[in-house]
Parts: sequence; structure tokens; C-alpha cells
Amino acid sequence: MSSRAKILAQVKANQPATVALPDVQLPAHAAQWDALQKFVETLSGIGGRVIRILPGEDVTATILQAFDANSNILNVSATVQGFQALPDAAFEEPALLQNVDIALMDAAFGVAENGAVWVTEAQYKLRALPFICQHLAVLLPQHELVPNMHAAYQKVQGSGQYDFGVFIAGPSKTADIEQSLVLGAHGPKTMTVFLLP
Repeated sequence: MSSRAKILAQVKANQPATVALPDVQLPAHAAQWDALQKFVETLSGIGGRVIRILPGEDVTATILQAFDANSNILNVSATVQGFQALPDAAFEEPALLQNVDIALMDAAFGVAENGAVWVTEAQYKLRALPFICQHLAVLLPQHELVPNMHAAYQKVQGSGQYDFGVFIAGPSKTADIEQSLVLGAHGPKTMTVFLLP
């Protein structure tokens, strides 16, 4: 038996006893939140922007009003049409997206306590997209808000299989240099969430 095999056998033989996971109770304060109001307050507080789309409003027109008319909008959302689609060549060379002003995508759900949205690779198609764009625009159904991260992880666990997923909250930011907050330092300069009715 090799030294490696002996070490691995010893590690396997000395595993700690299995302990059941604790029964975690969700914090009571989260149930008292108005999830919509808390989400808007939190995302706005961390530098993001929330635009509510009311029933009957034209989603495409609202998106166009929110940004500069000359913006290069790349759309990977299944909710709206009429914008530039993700080019096939970007899968081979993500650097082709360097001139994308706005990336428009769907989110599975949002988290009220921290203003984050949960997106998977199936929703934004290319892992580089939400991080290489200048401005991130997310479409989120208003009823898909959960109060906190405890509920978010329960929802993620029940959502089936996915290759890659990420919580995104607000524009990128840093305060490393002289403790001065800078938004858009190493990713999107802005994040706008369009809340769908």
C-alpha cells in the first residue's frame, strides 16, 4: 500500500460522527417586513435603482425611458423583445461584450433584506455578461420577493438543477482606497431592477 493510500485510509477511518442539521427557525422580524418596501429601501440604500412597472404599462418603453436612447442594450431576457440579442461569437470570445452599455436579464427572485437578486446561468446565458456590462438591468416579478437569505436558500434548494448561480446586489463598489466609497469600480456602474406586476 502506498503512503498516499495509507493516509487516505486513515482519514476515512477517522471521520467524526454524523450529526443531524439543526432545525433553523426563520427570524421573526422578517415576517413583519413588507417585502416590496424593504427591497426597494435596501437596494436604493446600496446604490441601486428600482422602477416599478404598473399593470398595463409597456415594459419596453419603460426600459427605454430609463436609459440613454443611444445606449447599446444587450437582451438575454425572455420577458421582453426588441433589443439586440446575445451574439453566438460571445460564447467563444466574451471580450466581444466589452462595448455593451446595458445588459438586460431576468432574475428568479429577489431578497428583501439585502436587495439582492438571484440569477442563474440559464437566465443570463454567459457568465461574464452581468459583470462586463456598464449598466445592469434586471426584470423581476414583484411576487418573487422573499424576506431574507434564510428563505432565499430554501428557495434555491427547491429550484432544481443549475450549473452556476449568483446573488447580485447593487452596482459594484469598493472602499479600499482611503475608505472612500466608489460605485462601479470593478463591474457595472449601476444596477436597475424593473419590478414587474
